[in-house]
Amino acid sequence: MNPNDVPKKVIDQAIVGNNPALFLIVFTTGTEHHGFAITPEGAKAFYENLGTHITEYETRVRPIDTTGLAPQILSPIQKK
Repeated sequence: MNPNDVPKKVIDQAIVGNNPALFLIVFTTGTEHHGFAITPEGAKAFYENLGTHITEYETRVRPIDTTGLAPQILSPIQKK
């Protein structure tokens, strides 16, 4: 699979929950919601991989400022 060939959507927000068997991740894009279930092992691997990429990005590009972000705050896309 070539990641460049996969259609892209901008994610406004991610909502995460879990039970003993699975993690549920819901991504919102505008007014659409896309839910995914992932095993605890898969969730941890995703978390570690994303963390590695964030660290590399902040080293190479700039620090990411998350000051003021909260789940109840709508992105500009959601406000439309």
